[in-house]
Amino acid sequence: MSPESLSTALRDRLRSLIASDLVRRTTVLSGGVAIGQLALLLSTPVLTRLCPPEAFGLFGVLYTIVTLFGVMGLLQLEVDLPLCSEDEVPTALLAQLAIGLVTTVLLGLALFFWRIHGGTSLVLPDWADWVVPLGGFLQLAILPLSYLHVRHRAYLTYAKQRMNRLLAQAAGQVAFAGLGLGALGLWLGLLSGQLVALVTGWRSVVPELRRIRPRHLRTLPAYLRRARYYPLWVLPSALLGTATQHLPPLLAALTFSTTEAGLLLLVQRVFLLPIRLLSHAVSQALLGELREMSPSVLYRTTLRCLAVFAALGSGLVLIALLPGVRGWSLLLGSGWEPFWELLVHLAPAYLAAFVSEAVRTVFVFEAKRLLFLQSVLGLILTLSCFGLPLVTAVEFSSVVLSYSVTSAVSQSVFLGLLLVKLARGATDETAPAARPVLAARHDTGRGTPAPVDRSIGP
Repeated sequence: MSPESLSTALRDRLRSLIASDLVRRTTVLSGGVAIGQLALLLSTPVLTRLCPPEAFGLFGVLYTIVTLFGVMGLLQLEVDLPLCSEDEVPTALLAQLAIGLVTTVLLGLALFFWRIHGGTSLVLPDWADWVVPLGGFLQLAILPLSYLHVRHRAYLTYAKQRMNRLLAQAAGQVAFAGLGLGALGLWLGLLSGQLVALVTGWRSVVPELRRIRPRHLRTLPAYLRRARYYPLWVLPSALLGTATQHLPPLLAALTFSTTEAGLLLLVQRVFLLPIRLLSHAVSQALLGELREMSPSVLYRTTLRCLAVFAALGSGLVLIALLPGVRGWSLLLGSGWEPFWELLVHLAPAYLAAFVSEAVRTVFVFEAKRLLFLQSVLGLILTLSCFGLPLVTAVEFSSVVLSYSVTSAVSQSVFLGLLLVKLARGATDETAPAARPVLAARHDTGRGTPAPVDRSIGP
């Protein structure tokens, strides 16, 4: 191929990529959030000078609890909002409201008994009894709003909601930490962001709530029977996957101290920003597009996403490592010197997570058994690595490195298995049967797709 024809082909390919609905919607979702993520990143050097690693560690422990609660608090029924029929939306919201209230009460009781009878391995402060359940309930209230935006394809509104939340969180954490509140200040800043997201996104759910009638109470049992797919299939995989990603700070606090947990949380703060900014945006956009994708289109889209995110993720990791040990020490201040070593050790794990999260929705739709096996293996490897100090003397950096390498290898293997499965489906597809993925794979016989699963962090 001559240089001129190659240049023409690349230009045509770039135009078609820019014209893609998926790319446009991903750009909308990630563009607005970039401002909020930048605010969080810029606030980090201020927070590391206002709060010691121990405060970050305690905040990370409580944040892990709320993150896991956010995955299981609604039994993953919120995922049904973009996919259920129009008549079922009020019933779905009613079911999620009832379940959210019950699980929030259970969370408060569990924290109270943990603080009273949990022993001395990890002591929680008194204020955790009320701020953590409040954060958990606000998280559950935000999730339906987000998925209603996806249902209505109001991606710009969704991006503004996420941007406002992150901006409020960054400003709130700096303000409250500046008052000398430590971990409580970090937590109050998080609550500030949640409240702003709830207030700014409330308009989207009000019309749906006004549609609730007494007849929706009568249809609630039937809806829960139909939606049992979510707690049976979706919840275990989502919970295991989220636990693998967010448990390290909690396990570090249990086996080492809250100082190590705080260092891990700060590394997550750096590496999880692009995952939430780009990977999660692509996953959400795919959820809105899968209804029209045939198996062959899905395979090609997934392959392109993996290639793009592998290259993009490698570049982001290099940027994160560019300041070096001296640059990060100057940026974060005293007390954070081990941060650079952990950043290098955890780079493989978060690069694999960056790529995997972008196609997580595809896993959920087309390879839920693979997703479940990946989640189980990931949790086993995480517990095994961080459980090493219980059986032998090992340094914290060695534990982190073993966790990072095993996590990266595991995620890469399962991504390869996903591509093999999708390639077979695309090859077997015949012209008369080339129906959209949801209609072909999850048809309920009533003209609407059956519920599908998904995993999302808070």
